Amino acid sequence: MEAYRLKDKFSEKTVIQEWDQLMGKTVASRTQSLSVRQKILYVKITSGPLKKELMMNKSKVVALIAEKYGKGVINDLVIL
Repeated sequence: MEAYRLKDKFSEKTVIQEWDQLMGKTVASRTQSLSVRQKILYVKITSGPLKKELMMNKSKVVALIAEKYGKGVINDLVIL
């Protein structure tokens, strides 16, 4: 995968597929959509209070993703 530069794309798709395991059932059930563009994870949340909580803990979420999937897979998080 390294030769074809697919490792980053594969890791990005893995983050999206494992979002419920990474963040838990509560967050996953209130997540409407997930997408990755240019190493930025876009998360659409249906709950206002949860959206605020995730915005305040954005760096922790990015650090959690980096710890599990490797540094540089996701560089930023945008809560929509």
